[in-house]
Amino acid sequence: MFKNIYKNILFPYNHFEKLNDYFLLLEPKFIDIKKTFNKDSNLCVEIGFGKGDFLIDFAKNNQDKAILAIERSQSLVKEVSKKLILNNIDNVLLVEGLADFIFHFYIPFSSVEKLIINFPDPYPKKAHIDKRLINKRFLKLIYNKLTKDSLIYIATDSENYRDYIINELQSLNIYKIEKFLLGFYDDNYQTKYLRKWLKLNRKIYSFIISKKS
Repeated sequence: MFKNIYKNILFPYNHFEKLNDYFLLLEPKFIDIKKTFNKDSNLCVEIGFGKGDFLIDFAKNNQDKAILAIERSQSLVKEVSKKLILNNIDNVLLVEGLADFIFHFYIPFSSVEKLIINFPDPYPKKAHIDKRLINKRFLKLIYNKLTKDSLIYIATDSENYRDYIINELQSLNIYKIEKFLLGFYDDNYQTKYLRKWLKLNRKIYSFIISKKS
């Protein structure tokens, strides 16, 4: 890992619109966590880190953790890579790609102790609902990648997406909603969208979800 000009980035070949049966037959290339991060640690994963506001503070506060951060925008990945270097943060691996691709190909089984998804695109139009990240397909895909005692943290400003997530979780019956909160789940952190929505007096909805054994 860490072998390119942006030393904390992994650039896999990932430009697939969605997973399909043929795609799933390709051989996974699971990262070696101990070798990559030089830590005996499970993974903390953030999906869609954007400008990196949450990620940088989270990494500073969890220097003992191996943090893998996924973002589909290559320009944002490169921008945040520079911020990590400026802040002397060395416990984060950025991955440019689609979350379902990365989970299938690069994340080992039973390795993720914390999964963070802050303000995923709600795709509010009915015709675009199948583009939402958090759905039954994705929740089934990640189930075996999570540790027994793992937690998933999700924040959204969309009432429709909030209800959709609840329905998807309940229909699967392999996860438990430990907490449902009005507001962001951790007052110690900020994100670009959190600041934006709070200025607009938008309601924030947060989930803390565990895995049923």
